[in-house]
Amino acid sequence: EDLTMMQTKAGELDCYDFVWTAATELGQQVGRAKILDDGEYHYVLSAGTTDKHAEEYHEIWNGLFDSFGIA
Repeated sequence: EDLTMMQTKAGELDCYDFVWTAATELGQQVGRAKILDDGEYHYVLSAGTTDKHAEEYHEIWNGLFDSFGIA
């Protein structure tokens, strides 16, 4: 209930982007996801890592999530 999603448009698709953190047995985890909604289906890309690696994956994730789409 405390998750804030950023809603945008990509052409005719509704896009929802969000990040989250979670405490696990392995330590603090960081996740990021993007949902594309074409009105019929939802397409989801998600990625996760430990908080220690989140900064080094930041640019990689930006490229990955920016390229995610429906052809």
